[in-house]
Amino acid sequence: MVAGSAMGEPSAAATPSDVRAFLLAVGVALTMTGDAVSEIQRHLRSIAAAYGYEDAHISVLPTYLIVLLHDGDPPGVRSIDTGRQLRLDQASAVIRVARQAETGSIDPSRALAALDHALAAPSRFHDPARIAAHGLLTVGLGLVIRPATSVEASTASAVTCTRRTKRLRARLCIWR
Repeated sequence: MVAGSAMGEPSAAATPSDVRAFLLAVGVALTMTGDAVSEIQRHLRSIAAAYGYEDAHISVLPTYLIVLLHDGDPPGVRSIDTGRQLRLDQASAVIRVARQAETGSIDPSRALAALDHALAAPSRFHDPARIAAHGLLTVGLGLVIRPATSVEASTASAVTCTRRTKRLRARLCIWR
């Protein structure tokens, strides 16, 4: 637990504005992981309770997030960009931060910094590797969907993918 947050009391370090800012940021990030709205709302209520705000009112909509820690306080409102989805490594980091916050084992300001770091993390792989991986995934899904199709069709798909990757590599002057 965060220092001072035992028995549901807000810690001195966790000001309402810090908790509200973190709940809004982690709520938006969890939405970008593709989780269901009901699951995100459950996570956010657990996080609020861990920081001493058991009676927090949290509404998660597909494009909007509203957080009210106490009656009479101003609500925090944030729109959600539904077009952005996180990569798997980013989603994993966001969920890890949310789980730590649910136990109250991380200060809201440190959790917000960890969340910002996860969202700004660069891709682990460059474009040619991602293109090749998507081609391989496409062939694999094709084989799962239609396993009765001859092996020649999957070989032709792999050859086409390889040719396209080589052309892209030549055009971008990569791997020379």
